[in-house]
Amino acid sequence: MKFSPDKNFQQASKATNLLFVCMKRRVLLLFILSLSFLSILSAQGDMRFFGTATKDSHPLAGATVKVTCDGHDYKTITTGKNGKFKFDFDLAHQYKISFSAPGCIDMFMLLDLRVPQEKMGIFPDYATEIPFFEPSSKAVRVGKYKDQAFAKVIFDGKEGFKDDPNYKFTEDVVIDQGEELRKQAAIAAAAEEQKAKEAADKKAKEDALAEEARKAKEAAEQKALEEAVSKAKDDDSRKKAEEALKAKQEETMESDAQRLEKEKQEKVALEKKNKGIKTQYENDLLKMVAESEKKANLQKYNSMKSEAESRSVIQSMRRDAELKANAELLRQQQKEKAAKTLVNQQMKMNQMKKLVEAAALTERTIKISTEPAKDPATYSHVSEPNVVVAVTEGVLSDIRNTIITDGAFHVNYKEEKYFWGSTYYYKDNKEIDETTYHTELKKYVHK
Repeated sequence: MKFSPDKNFQQASKATNLLFVCMKRRVLLLFILSLSFLSILSAQGDMRFFGTATKDSHPLAGATVKVTCDGHDYKTITTGKNGKFKFDFDLAHQYKISFSAPGCIDMFMLLDLRVPQEKMGIFPDYATEIPFFEPSSKAVRVGKYKDQAFAKVIFDGKEGFKDDPNYKFTEDVVIDQGEELRKQAAIAAAAEEQKAKEAADKKAKEDALAEEARKAKEAAEQKALEEAVSKAKDDDSRKKAEEALKAKQEETMESDAQRLEKEKQEKVALEKKNKGIKTQYENDLLKMVAESEKKANLQKYNSMKSEAESRSVIQSMRRDAELKANAELLRQQQKEKAAKTLVNQQMKMNQMKKLVEAAALTERTIKISTEPAKDPATYSHVSEPNVVVAVTEGVLSDIRNTIITDGAFHVNYKEEKYFWGSTYYYKDNKEIDETTYHTELKKYVHK
């Protein structure tokens, strides 16, 4: 087949149009794939759950954390030295997180991660501290932890999750340490008071017995003196007996006065002692209550501080996530812009090529029409090689075969273009460089 410029131009235009259509299809395919990928990313969000197991305000190692999802086993881990653990939970499910540790009570919490369909693309974080308690703990009512979740987390209606404000578990689980100390002090004071009362009653009985014995002795002595007075035979003897009786009576009266004064002083001293004991107990009670309140306030402050720090970390992580998402969006927009720019440049090059070819064809036509006709006798036959161009479109590459034949002469040039930009050239299935390919092809294909 004889090669003609017009036919070569048509074949080149056809190949160019095929290349443009192929590139257009690839750009459209990449765009669709990117949209599909973004759609998949935005369709399913998840939660990062950060926790720290503690006991007596210190990290707890060796605690077991077991998670079930919609009633099925999900994952089980054991905390390390720092007591920390982390899970990634998919949204649209309900989770139960159970906690256990040697020598501590078992407990659990609930996570309801069901959200509206339009909120499925969020990626919230949740951080919490899990305090463990011994069965003999006086700080909380450990019996409540057996059958009730100590916390329930729900969707806040915006972009995150929070503890359910209507869940009332924590209202009476914490024991008032001040009230407990007051009860213990009151019991101790009552016991001490009872002990003091029993000792006083015992002493009173002993004093009563001693008083009865003293009175009996004095009565016997007075009776003996009275008998001595009545039995006296003379005045001197009676006078001496009466004086002895009077002295004994005065001694008895003085002894009674001293005893009464002593009893009065002992009573005053006992009242003073009891008042001092009562004051001491009251002071000790106030001191214990103050120390308990101070400890409770310190724990509350540490809890608020830890919560504030956790919120700060979460907010920082959320900001980082937003910046990352914005950066990804910006990179995607830049890629789309670059792809559009490439397509526009290719279209511009194709239009310029068509314009140049049209101008060349017009110029050649005008030149031919203005040249004087030649004598047919002067024409000489020039053998032209037969050139066949075939273009095959593939998924990864396009192959352009140029087959040139001239009698017994036969050669096959092949050009392979891959969609990522690599191009390879062959002559009779042997790889050659680009310069050799175009140089040899120009000998047979005249543009």
